[in-house]
Amino acid sequence: MGTTRERDRSAVRSAEKWAAADEFSRLVPAELRLPRRPGYDEILAEAKRLAAEYGESLSRRTFLAETRVTNWDIGVWFVNWSKLRLAAGLRAKASAPRTGPTAAEMTAAMRRLAAEIGPDVTREQFSEATGWNSQMARSRFGGFGRLRESAGLPARPRPKRRVTREAVVVDVARMWTELGRPEPFLTQQQYRSGGRHGTNTVYEHLGSWAGTAAAVRDYLDGADATEAGTLAAGRSGG
Repeated sequence: MGTTRERDRSAVRSAEKWAAADEFSRLVPAELRLPRRPGYDEILAEAKRLAAEYGESLSRRTFLAETRVTNWDIGVWFVNWSKLRLAAGLRAKASAPRTGPTAAEMTAAMRRLAAEIGPDVTREQFSEATGWNSQMARSRFGGFGRLRESAGLPARPRPKRRVTREAVVVDVARMWTELGRPEPFLTQQQYRSGGRHGTNTVYEHLGSWAGTAAAVRDYLDGADATEAGTLAAGRSGG
């Protein structure tokens, strides 16, 4: 392995030899000529054209598939693929293709969620509803606050008052009762469809969904008993 300077000199000598051979080939009758190989300017023009289309994700495989350039041509005129990328105005290495939602998709999801639960959508609520973590918001927008702003919301949601355990139990009990108290119990998906609190808040107070079911049943048993006692007292008084 030689130094970078030695490899560059070798590439220049190879290019000069190829240019001389190309000049000589013009003296050969057309029917005997080998197919003409692309030169420096042609290869660079193709690289710039594809760089404008693909950006930093342009790979060697894509470049070779969409041009008549070969690895040998790149080696002769640019030493290697990285130097051709640099000459085309790109970084030496292609960036990995981005996966996950686009910025527009995240903005649309934020707007939908704000319409459903109100404008004070928190980072946790957004992640829970969409399955997209905060790293995606940072990579697309620079932060969760800027994602909120892209949806026409203030950068910071208003601070909420501390939710009590009783408030969580009452709200889950409300949802279960409104659905006719299906057995074995309300599902998390059913609660998310109309509950006032996120399931993270429910777990924070009640530990698990099984613990939530037990707490709600205890609460409703007590409420039912109280209601029955009140009705009995009313009948006896009447």
